[in-house]
Amino acid sequence: MRIVVLYFGPAREAAKMGVERVEVRGGTMVAALVATLRKRHRGIGRMELSLALNARPVSDPAGARLRDGDELALIPPISGGKGSNISVQITKKRISLDDAISFVRTEGAGAVVVFIGSVRSPSRGRRVVALEYDAYGRMAEDALRAIAREACEEFGVVSLCISHRIGRVRSGDVVLATAVSAVHRDEAYRASRFVIEELKERVPIWKRELSNDGGSWVEGRRLREGKG
Repeated sequence: MRIVVLYFGPAREAAKMGVERVEVRGGTMVAALVATLRKRHRGIGRMELSLALNARPVSDPAGARLRDGDELALIPPISGGKGSNISVQITKKRISLDDAISFVRTEGAGAVVVFIGSVRSPSRGRRVVALEYDAYGRMAEDALRAIAREACEEFGVVSLCISHRIGRVRSGDVVLATAVSAVHRDEAYRASRFVIEELKERVPIWKRELSNDGGSWVEGRRLREGKG
């Protein structure tokens, strides 16, 4: 059988390749192949790795059987926003979509999904001239980072970028941008939706709508804690 092996981040550097095609016997388990790869590439010998088979996390490598044409990804620990897998920011500056897309694009990812949230007008029957966003900055970034980690673990995401703007923004301005890259499009779509829905529930950000006749805070819901 022929198996396609994908290496990411430090694992890709250690193996000196992003993709490797290997031949294995029928009935080979994921754990057995990983053990062979660790011996073949010394750099990943002791590296802590998560595994994804056909873009789905593998919780029991010893019990997961490989089939011809399968795709096995070796994923080192994500870097929590300081390395090449996750980037989150709460910022008063304009959000660069080009930077977000450039961050997540990589040779091992076949799909990139981008979500853009912008200021709309009218809203609730009133013309909106601007929005004011307030955030508990450090807590908000920690919450975004936790959501990003969960998306990477659940959907086999390769890279993920989340940028949320605060301060005063005008109608039409980009407030939120997320970019997700994954091996396949389904995982990228699902991860993107997961990030947006969780962000609404768990990130301490508040929004005030400003119109010609004044302003009011948009009513939200009680902050929900994450899995951890």
